[in-house]
Amino acid sequence: MAELNKYSIYNMGFCGANMSAKDKIDTMVDEIIDLHAYDEVKNFVEKNFGNIQGEQWFDYPELNKKIYLLNEDKKVEICMLKNDKQYYGKGWKF
Repeated sequence: MAELNKYSIYNMGFCGANMSAKDKIDTMVDEIIDLHAYDEVKNFVEKNFGNIQGEQWFDYPELNKKIYLLNEDKKVEICMLKNDKQYYGKGWKF
């Protein structure tokens, strides 16, 4: 059995301190990853962004992030950008 010593306790505290809390954009990405059906995605968009039609950008300067949303009759695209570089993007068709 592993021995618990001062170094082990220090290491546990250090590892926990480096864990970063997810912001609201990253939380949205986690939700989107599990969505596969077109209707689920439409409901997600309406819940988080309202009744958006067409193309729209959402800017979050405090997080240095942006969201691009394309919501059309038979197509939805969502892209997440940080520092103007895309780190998530997905599209769904009816």
